[in-house]
Amino acid sequence: METLKQSIERLKADAIKSQRNWNFPNEHYIEASGIIMACDQILEWIQPIPSTSPLSDTWISVSERIPDQGIEVLLFSDKWIDEDFNPNGTRIGYLDGIAEWVSAYWCNYHDEYHTRTSVEDDSMFAEVKAIYQIPTHWMPIKTNPLIK
Repeated sequence: METLKQSIERLKADAIKSQRNWNFPNEHYIEASGIIMACDQILEWIQPIPSTSPLSDTWISVSERIPDQGIEVLLFSDKWIDEDFNPNGTRIGYLDGIAEWVSAYWCNYHDEYHTRTSVEDDSMFAEVKAIYQIPTHWMPIKTNPLIK
């Protein structure tokens, strides 16, 4: 099966071949030029992201930049470090549409994941206070390994 990159490269090659059959300023020549330029842009867009990009293994401080809303990211806060259940202090989460952090953490008592938000405030439990639900850093999650 042909990949997207192979399809675009084939389309570009076909446009170059057909362009050779026409003289400028013929409308077919101009149309083929547009196809070639579009193919070049698509091929540039689908290139693998270099390791120096935002998708590297570098933590980004939320004071410097926040992720796009609704995009799942890896989150960190030193307040989330638990020697037994979360020694890395990380959670999976996202920034929702009202500038509120939503994250999931493991609850050993219930033996399941729970979610917390950055506006949640439970007076009975200090660890559930909203201030403790705000990450200090985030990192993009790499794409699914099945996506080529």
